Amino acid sequence: MAHFRKRDNGFYYAYWKEKRSNGLWYTMAKALKTKNKFVAQKRFNNLFAEDLGEVKECYVEDWVELLKRSLGTEDLDSKTTTKYIFHAERFIGFFNGRVRKMSDFRHEHIIEFINNLNQSNYSKSTVAGYGRSLRKMFNIALDLEYVRKSPMKRFKVGKMEQRQRFFNPSEIIKILEVAKEDQFQYALVLYSLQTGFRIEEVVDSFWENINHTNRTITVIGKGKKSRRQKIPALAYEAIMKLNGKWPTLFGKQQKQLYRDVKVVLAKADVKGSPHVFRDSYATYSIKIMPLSTLRERMGHSSLLQTDKYTHALNSEVDPEVMKYFEDWQIQR
Repeated sequence: MAHFRKRDNGFYYAYWKEKRSNGLWYTMAKALKTKNKFVAQKRFNNLFAEDLGEVKECYVEDWVELLKRSLGTEDLDSKTTTKYIFHAERFIGFFNGRVRKMSDFRHEHIIEFINNLNQSNYSKSTVAGYGRSLRKMFNIALDLEYVRKSPMKRFKVGKMEQRQRFFNPSEIIKILEVAKEDQFQYALVLYSLQTGFRIEEVVDSFWENINHTNRTITVIGKGKKSRRQKIPALAYEAIMKLNGKWPTLFGKQQKQLYRDVKVVLAKADVKGSPHVFRDSYATYSIKIMPLSTLRERMGHSSLLQTDKYTHALNSEVDPEVMKYFEDWQIQR
């Protein structure tokens, strides 16, 4: 029986019996390289994961049905559940009888399956999605004691590629129409849309940093870097009607402004967040503004960050919407 114990030097060692080719049993030892009992237990478990006891039998052809039952007990939406089941079916079907039981899956099987997805020209997002589904699947199998150790344990799931979200022209019109009902909300929406500032930069926009001669404002962005940006005429007129009641343009904390934006979006029946105004600014502005200039406006450290907006919008845009992004040049 394998076990571990502490030696006189304070370190823990694992011990087990091993039968050699001559038919004799020998006591083997391996240093766990720690004086901490809990760390030693973890390393011992990893070392003898296959021998720490029997797992329940679960044949791969029965697994999908068991997975459905297990997912049915969790608080998941139908779309997520369907995705998990579909990915599990694809994974099980890929090995087509080569693996009999869930406990037979190894790390090498995961690598083989993921490599096949990559060779089939699946996108990085899709491959990452499969990785997350398999991790979920084997975690459930681990909880149900159908596997002793998850083969996903050493597998690093890549990040999902983020699809660029921006308000389409009809959504912008709806949002502005709703925002016009309230002077404060209209100023907030226009300022966010026409400057492309992060929500933190909107919060920390101070009246004293506005140059009224050329309608520019200096803000402090990420990394405490300052940048000067034009306030388009429509946004400038809207914020001036707020009469400078507070040191900052809007006189509220980030959570409060975030909530104000969400209220407007809810009334307009448009999904999004304050950050989508920033992405929308970049998406529309890149059609009329040099990439290097947009990079400065967005406060990006690299052109690669700005370049992701290049292909977000391929169709022509109604001039009634583009007018909100054309007033960007600073008069020196």
